[in-house]
Amino acid sequence: ASDQSRINSLLVQKYGPPTATNIGNLQNGFGAQFSRIESQWDMPRMGVAFHGISGDADEGLISAGSPALAKWRQENESKNKNSF
Repeated sequence: ASDQSRINSLLVQKYGPPTATNIGNLQNGFGAQFSRIESQWDMPRMGVAFHGISGDADEGLISAGSPALAKWRQENESKNKNSF
């Protein structure tokens, strides 16, 4: 959680201003509160998503994908819904 601002800034330097940004507040079972940064970049050939906290306050997530990957996932999800 402590590095998410720096990492988000590095992504802004690389990809420019994000298409969407959200800052939310989280609270763990002990009452500690954290701010979570979520940013998304939608570009013609790829998309990048950043989640400053993902599940655990010490873990974040950066993912990148192309429109071709999104299409492939969508096609395969619909195929898998009809199987066990």
